[in-house]
Amino acid sequence: DDMNLANPPANAALLDYLAESFINHGYDIQWLHRAIANSRTYQLTWRPNETNALDTRNFSHASVRRLPAEVAYDAILHATATTDQMAALDNDPSSRAIADPRAPGKGAKGGKGNSQYALRVFGQPQRQTTCDCERSNEPTLAQSLYLMNDQELFVTMDRKDGWLAQLNRQKEKPESHELVHEMYLRTLNRQPSDQELERAEAHIADAKDVMTGCRDLVWALLNTKEFIVNH
Repeated sequence: DDMNLANPPANAALLDYLAESFINHGYDIQWLHRAIANSRTYQLTWRPNETNALDTRNFSHASVRRLPAEVAYDAILHATATTDQMAALDNDPSSRAIADPRAPGKGAKGGKGNSQYALRVFGQPQRQTTCDCERSNEPTLAQSLYLMNDQELFVTMDRKDGWLAQLNRQKEKPESHELVHEMYLRTLNRQPSDQELERAEAHIADAKDVMTGCRDLVWALLNTKEFIVNH
């Protein structure tokens, strides 16, 4: 992502191969993504072993990193959006925070809000220099506090065009196991394990009402490490 003479590639031969193959496949982005995602290196586990625990340069295992600021904020919006708004975010890139780096905050709440504070909390650079080192991907206490109890996060979760509001408008709510599955797919992009499903259903059953239980679970899933890091 920073192709200049001062930043040589870690594997020049591989980069040349991908570039040539990308051209030969008619500049097909889907082919490029598929080739990378299906590679053995890309699919390596993040769990290191005794031989590569200290390796950070040779791609011997996956490096766990916090999502970049724009990706993290878009993920929060996406996870809490209605079905229609999720489709709009997918079909109209200009509505995402990551879409226009010149105008941070443009993507918040469908383009009507201002996400500058959240993006700054998650390390978006001020763009005062041309060096990418200005960006910070390090976890901080401010990020944890934002996800745990910032009013902006609660407004995002409870917004009128959000999933919780959509669910609240439904006269007949889905079964609790269906709700739990949808929440896991929205936030962690996977199905819950049997133990997670049992605990989540128990929490919904013990909550004051279904909406309170669902809101608690959405908040809890947004606060997991699995949500905020690449994995």
